[in-house]
Formats: sequence, structure tokens, C-alpha cells
Amino acid sequence: RVIFRATKDQIKEAQAKLKTGGMYAGEQTGTLDDATRDGIKKFQQANAIKVTGTLNRVTLEKMGVTLTEKQKADAAAEVRPAVRRQPAD
Repeated sequence: RVIFRATKDQIKEAQAKLKTGGMYAGEQTGTLDDATRDGIKKFQQANAIKVTGTLNRVTLEKMGVTLTEKQKADAAAEVRPAVRRQPAD
């Protein structure tokens, strides 16, 4: 299982969106500090997302923050079902 990590730029963008939405009053530092996590929780609760206080894929997508190509590839790999070969008759 791949661990999802938001980039510093994604965190900055999320902080800006949270600030615009009145859910965060701090600066765009790119750091997941307590104030940022509190804002993320408020956003998640307001948008019916599981409240974790982390910038997971679902939260970033709901915010409209672009995923990196690696994050997109990792997400696709997690969703793709395992292909099982049927034995030939």
C-alpha cells in the first residue's frame, strides 16, 4: 500500500483555499501545522469527507488542488483490480 503525501506546493495551495474559505487564518507556509490541520478538518467536515486533518487524495481533489503525476499513478494502481488469469480448458 502506497502512503499518500501532499507536496509543499499542494499544502500551500490548500492553505490559500482554506484561508479564502475562512477555515484557516495563517500564512501559506507549506507546512502541515496544527492550525492547518484544524482548517483541513473544518473543510472535510463541511464537505462530508472523512475527518482526518490530513491532506489525502480525496481532500485535495475536493479542494481542486492538482495531484502530481506520481500521485495519480499511485491512485490508479490502488483502484485497479488484480487481474486473475483463468486456466485454459
